[in-house]
Amino acid sequence: MLLYAAAPGDLASARRAALAAGVPASGVTGSFSTAWAAALNGNYLVIAVGPAANDALYFNTCGWADPSGESAGGTPFVLSSTPLNQVPGVDSYQDAAAATVAQTPRLTAALAYYATHGKLPAGMTKLPGAAAPARVCSGQP
Repeated sequence: MLLYAAAPGDLASARRAALAAGVPASGVTGSFSTAWAAALNGNYLVIAVGPAANDALYFNTCGWADPSGESAGGTPFVLSSTPLNQVPGVDSYQDAAAATVAQTPRLTAALAYYATHGKLPAGMTKLPGAAAPARVCSGQP
């Protein structure tokens, strides 16, 4: 698993979620090109933490450099629609950008926990809703 965040606050959320789920620190990145490569090859379950990461992996509106040499405005990636505890295959990732910013840390923690343990954390029966990717340039590569 690789938790990818493109904004400092989301990176902190990703680190806390990884710790709570038992994911090593190496399972968290703030690098767009690292997340891109991981989603592209299908050897990782990539979880995009927060709207900046979700928007970047889905649209790359900012035009950040990526291993495929794609230009701004499009990527080869699709969203995985359910929580996963296995790699989704090539060109897929999970969205941990919640419909409300305040819920993003909770969604991130739940998806990371599910990915490592195959179930939601104790006391959680439903995931917070995810936000759809938007054509917005924010965060950092």
